[in-house]
Amino acid sequence: TERNNIFAKKVYEQLKEKDIRVELDDRQETIGKKVREAQLENINYIITIGDKETKKKTLAVRTLDGKVKFNVPIKKFVDSVLKEIKERKTN
Repeated sequence: TERNNIFAKKVYEQLKEKDIRVELDDRQETIGKKVREAQLENINYIITIGDKETKKKTLAVRTLDGKVKFNVPIKKFVDSVLKEIKERKTN
């Protein structure tokens, strides 16, 4: 929702600063519709931010296989993505 966009934009900027490819979908659509569209595009990680995530300053992360992890600290997510990127480059 619009009230969560400020936090979503902060997360977006943190990921961009680390050169992680990221898109922000702040359209006024349901989360379900946005998630379905992202899944059809085979997006590796879908971060959903609602009131709980904004309040706790954490993320809800959905992986390509559909599993969702809640209360993920931003730093932990960024570190894991950077590690994954590094491992792919060295393999």
